[in-house]
Amino acid sequence: MARIRSEVLSPFRSVRMFFYLAFMASGALGGLIALTQLLPALSNPARAGGAAETLKGLGIDAAAVALFAFLYSRESKAKDAQVARLAREERLSRLKLRAVPEMAATLRPPRSISFSVPCAALGASLHSSVPFSRKPSLPCGRACRAGVRCSAANKPSPPPPTAPDSSEVR
Repeated sequence: MARIRSEVLSPFRSVRMFFYLAFMASGALGGLIALTQLLPALSNPARAGGAAETLKGLGIDAAAVALFAFLYSRESKAKDAQVARLAREERLSRLKLRAVPEMAATLRPPRSISFSVPCAALGASLHSSVPFSRKPSLPCGRACRAGVRCSAANKPSPPPPTAPDSSEVR
């Protein structure tokens, strides 16, 4: 999954890497041809006139191979680092979220590229966020998204008594 996400984030990386390899092969082949022309020119004094030009071509081919090898290795390291970072994010997103010691909740897998944010909260602050949650399921009658269990300390206090109506006071 991390490799697919990496390909989405940098879609033409594999094309660039292919061309780097192709240019390295082209430079190596040109260097081999230049070397086969240079050896007879150095051994025979009659052909020594073209040796300087052949040596110049050999230097250009060697520089091209070195340049594209450097670019390929840099791109390969960047790809490996990105895949490692994305794999780490996936491993972190599969961890269980522990709101209270008695209960742990597993987060759903992300639908798109997202980042997990670890959080910690006290029971009172969890209950104050209940009106914004979606699922009522707690024993105390309040809703809680992560399914956090209520303990006696975390239960909300009962509502304050209401004042009697003015018709009952007489």
